[in-house]
Amino acid sequence: MKRHALAATLALIAAPALADSDPQPPAMFLTVEPAADTCHAGALAYLIGVPAENVDGLEQMGRVSSPHSIGTTNYLPSRRNIGVDENGIITGVTCG
Repeated sequence: MKRHALAATLALIAAPALADSDPQPPAMFLTVEPAADTCHAGALAYLIGVPAENVDGLEQMGRVSSPHSIGTTNYLPSRRNIGVDENGIITGVTCG
C-alpha cells in the first residue's frame, strides 16, 4: 500500500513538469545560433568554386583549411575561415 501511495505522490509532483508543451533540452545540448557576419565572410562569397591556387593572397584573407589541415578549434568571431576541398577548390567562407 505504501508503494502505491509513494508512486501516486511522485506522479502528482512530476506531472506539472511533464506537462510543459515546449520542453527545453538540457544545457549541455543547447545549440548556438550563428552570429552575424562578424568577419565579413560574405564579402568573399565570390571565391566559392574558384581554385585556391588562382587567388593571390588567399592566406591574408583568412585561415585556409583543407580536409587534412591542422588548426585550432577555438572560436574567434572576427576570424575568417576559408574551406578548400581535396581538389583545391574553395568550398566556403565562414566566421570563427
